Amino acid sequence: MCAPAEFAEIAPNAQSEQVTFGSAGIAYAGLRLGKSVGSGRVVATVSLGGAAGFLSDTATFTITPGFAVSLKLLPRDTTIAVSRSFPLRGGLTDRGGNSVTFDGQSFDVHGTSVAVDARGVVTALQPGRNYVISRANPFVDSVSVVVVP
Repeated sequence: MCAPAEFAEIAPNAQSEQVTFGSAGIAYAGLRLGKSVGSGRVVATVSLGGAAGFLSDTATFTITPGFAVSLKLLPRDTTIAVSRSFPLRGGLTDRGGNSVTFDGQSFDVHGTSVAVDARGVVTALQPGRNYVISRANPFVDSVSVVVVP
């Protein structure tokens, strides 16, 4: 029977590893990965005992963003002077907080003192209070924008 397997270079954000052996001495490995997007690899090494050396193998993996679970806009609430602009940041994220790409996000304004373009850049037109609303079905978020002279 071989010695227990060792695992190394488990990333990104690996959560746990477990190795069990069957009755024939076969090692079964389970790996629970984290939520961070990225590439990583698992290197398994088993000692053959004494002068026989080691056996090693590598498996690579890539964690990609999951399904969107929320839409968050930043800055949350802000004050801006007339004729100034700022970009809204944030967007859709999965349950691990990873950004999710979505081409259908739209912006609307409730109020008359700001304008927002398709990229989410807000421009102050005249003093007043407004809400900028973003939709990425089925998610909705809004931010308050106060324009001062």
